Amino acid sequence: MASAACSAFASHSCGLVAYVCDQTTITLQSPNDAWTAGTYGLAVTMDGTSAQCSVQMPDPPAAGGVQGNCGSNTNLTLALTTVDTAHPIVCNGGACQGMSATPIPGHFQLTLGIRSLPTEVGLNLSLNGNAVMSETIVPKTTTDEPNGEGCGTCTNASATVSVAGG
Repeated sequence: MASAACSAFASHSCGLVAYVCDQTTITLQSPNDAWTAGTYGLAVTMDGTSAQCSVQMPDPPAAGGVQGNCGSNTNLTLALTTVDTAHPIVCNGGACQGMSATPIPGHFQLTLGIRSLPTEVGLNLSLNGNAVMSETIVPKTTTDEPNGEGCGTCTNASATVSVAGG
């Protein structure tokens, strides 16, 4: 029986591309992708566990973004990242290129990375100690087979939250 299963995939080879799985990415977007200078604090609650992150927003932000601080919590990252324009993937005779992106000058978003797949995430964002946004979200999970059918699955989650007072 095992040889039958192997022969079914004899003409199929799995790619060797390494993917990061079991990650959640939450994007916080402000109007016009602009953020007020100051210190942003982000209190995060994930499935009952609390954590705190912060990021100092300079005026103007650095062209490459700003890395935040989540203390000793190594399961979280917070950063001011550039908003990019994606260039399409172009394929010719089975050879594909693309997947590049170009930053849009002056456009930024806050990106929270979580090294797990929480079912619910509470977000409380403040600027210089004043509340800006409070919301509880359920990130959307997606599972795919990035190295091809039968080569293993990868599950990640994501959500985008609008911040009116960013």
